[in-house]
Amino acid sequence: MPKGTFRVTGKLRVNVCDYCHAERNREILQPGCHCFGTKAAAIDSFLMDLLQIHSHPTAMPDLQYPVGKFSFPKSVTAADRGQWISQITETPRLLREAALSLSPAELDTPYRPGGWTARQVIHHVPESHMNAYIRFKLALTEDKPTIKPYAEGEWAKLPDVSDTPIEVSLALLDSLHDRWVRLLRLMSDADWNRQFVHPVLGEVRLDQNLALYAWHGRHHTAHVRSIKSA
Repeated sequence: MPKGTFRVTGKLRVNVCDYCHAERNREILQPGCHCFGTKAAAIDSFLMDLLQIHSHPTAMPDLQYPVGKFSFPKSVTAADRGQWISQITETPRLLREAALSLSPAELDTPYRPGGWTARQVIHHVPESHMNAYIRFKLALTEDKPTIKPYAEGEWAKLPDVSDTPIEVSLALLDSLHDRWVRLLRLMSDADWNRQFVHPVLGEVRLDQNLALYAWHGRHHTAHVRSIKSA
């Protein structure tokens, strides 16, 4: 097997991502090969980043995954969902507290070597969660819709990220989570089993996506906190 590929029951075990982590088995994609090239357009930028990391396997630094890596749960209970909804409810407040504790210089400090700055992370969270909210709405109203990934790494480089005050994105996250949590609390058991199709990850249940974004908020809040404690 070529260096940098990892098989699990004949498939690639993917640990996603540099910024927004999920875990799934899928067919082998090797960086630089024709197969990888033909599918790269459908892969979120963080998946491509991950494959580059795996082509040079090293121990993952703690700064990258301060709350641990994420893996999609196979089964989910009502208690699990309640815990994750509570975490999503708390994300705006906790991210705001972490963000407002930073000085202007700290806002432009990467949370780890080669990582995003705190400012990029703060603007990224509502952008990511807007996509998650829309994916919930699509899955609740359509039969296994195929969602469109986005190049989050490129979004983070757009000029509005450095130009926009962080309060704009913190307020956006407040309003977004208000709407999102209202929806989450009204969903039925059948709703949680509805799915969307990710072009790379395949079918994702909404209860699994809930787990991912509960983790995602804690993940990035910890990144911002780590800058203050460094």
